Amino acid sequence: MNEPAAPTPAAKIPWYIEHRMRALLIMLGSFLVFGAVVFTTVFVLTVNHLKTTVPYQIAVERVVNYHGVQSNLGKPVEPTWLAAGQVNDKTGYTEMTFRIAGPTGKGVVRAVLERDPEDDASEWELVFLDVATYSDFGVEMVEIINDKPPTGVQLPEPTPEAKKKYGVEDEPTDEASDE
Repeated sequence: MNEPAAPTPAAKIPWYIEHRMRALLIMLGSFLVFGAVVFTTVFVLTVNHLKTTVPYQIAVERVVNYHGVQSNLGKPVEPTWLAAGQVNDKTGYTEMTFRIAGPTGKGVVRAVLERDPEDDASEWELVFLDVATYSDFGVEMVEIINDKPPTGVQLPEPTPEAKKKYGVEDEPTDEASDE
């Protein structure tokens, strides 16, 4: 009878083909670790950049030395590591939010600063500064300066068709209530 032919020695298969799943997981893990490192670096640099600006330093100095904040949070009051906001030298407008902490509580600071965009030598001026404190005494808003509150997002007035569709009614005016 015919005997089956002896198998010929196969060429050595490269490791990355022989262990495809392991190689795929190693590559995927490497990309994830690299992405996390890049994201963390960008995040830390962005937060640290805001903390080096003059408007941030002005707001922090005013808040940590304000007696109303110190009485709610204790002494010393210090900023924590997280800060968010934007400093726009072209428009001379800055809005920022950052956190503070003291021995007896924590707080969130909102600050708005302005300066003359035409004059590079002009100084930043605080136009709005408030602190929401969370301490043993409860939650309290400490308003330090309220000349010009933060703008946030300005929504346009809804169209008449949208008002009708969603059942939005116009707010009554004082003239209508006098009749």
